[in-house]
Amino acid sequence: RAFDARAAREPDATLFKPTIPFGPFMNRYPIWKYVVMVVALAIGLLYTLPNFYGEAPAVQVSSGKATVNIDPSDPQYVVALNLQSASPRWLTALHALPMYLGLDLRGGVHFLLQVDMTGALTKKLDSDASDARSQLRDKGIRDGGVNRVDLSVVANFADQDTA
Repeated sequence: RAFDARAAREPDATLFKPTIPFGPFMNRYPIWKYVVMVVALAIGLLYTLPNFYGEAPAVQVSSGKATVNIDPSDPQYVVALNLQSASPRWLTALHALPMYLGLDLRGGVHFLLQVDMTGALTKKLDSDASDARSQLRDKGIRDGGVNRVDLSVVANFADQDTA
């Protein structure tokens, strides 16, 4: 074969032929990876289905004591309203249960607290009388007694100069 200068300057097109196809199949994985992803997605969707069915009201009857059998003639049982999952039996048979939300995600609980104002005020005044007694004792001031009278603290002194 004779030497061709033009062939030496131009590279052979077969040397730079791409081995990875371009286009929609550029990021190609083995088929088993796609199968694993589809199976995981299907299982995930199956186990989220019970959350879409919601809950139905139900009556819950339970024993008042741990050792007592539930018997209608025995008044030692508790009846309470509850919520039960409305998902189909075949989902429950697969142990696909709904995700139960806590009270904070369901809307919470509203507590109404009441304060016994007279009791709280009485305790505060008793504490103040005790503190006044301690301070007078620490400073060496003789008193005739520090007591709570109704809604006030009264300190009695022996003479006008001490008061």
